[in-house]
Amino acid sequence: MWLKIINGINERHAEEKDLNYLNLRFDLHIAIYMIELIKSKINFEIVDDKLIIQDNKENILSDDDFFYWWQITRYQEIYNEEFEIIKKMKEVEQTIVKLQNSIPNIKEKDDTKRIKKIDETETKIAKLTNYIMKENPIIKKKLTTLSNFRNTYHNRESIDKLINSIRLYLINNE
Repeated sequence: MWLKIINGINERHAEEKDLNYLNLRFDLHIAIYMIELIKSKINFEIVDDKLIIQDNKENILSDDDFFYWWQITRYQEIYNEEFEIIKKMKEVEQTIVKLQNSIPNIKEKDDTKRIKKIDETETKIAKLTNYIMKENPIIKKKLTTLSNFRNTYHNRESIDKLINSIRLYLINNE
């Protein structure tokens, strides 16, 4: 879920779409980016010059609640997504090992059938190995993307700075 959101925002930023002007070295630009990135989970609005933070269940969050959501809930969601990606790849690797270990155990009375089964197994191993070789760079990129987002704003001061930038942006963007 987070990977899809991050990639969607990054595409809007990279292509000539609505977020392509953002320079992520500027605090207010990062505020816009983060508002867009987490809007399916957290909504920010200004009411009477005060920043209101709401979750997707419309519960109003204090800065402390947001900090908790950011460092515990969001972090765990991203971690779980990373874990699932790794788990799927390990399952493919385990399948390869099982297939490799099964080759010596292929028993057939007819040598032709035995050789055919060995060839079929080796073909499956080759296909799975090619799949892993092809997917490894993609998996690494996905994991890096998730890890980078998971590890952003890692302390209270940085979260407070983000909240203040969001507030400033929204007050001046009304």
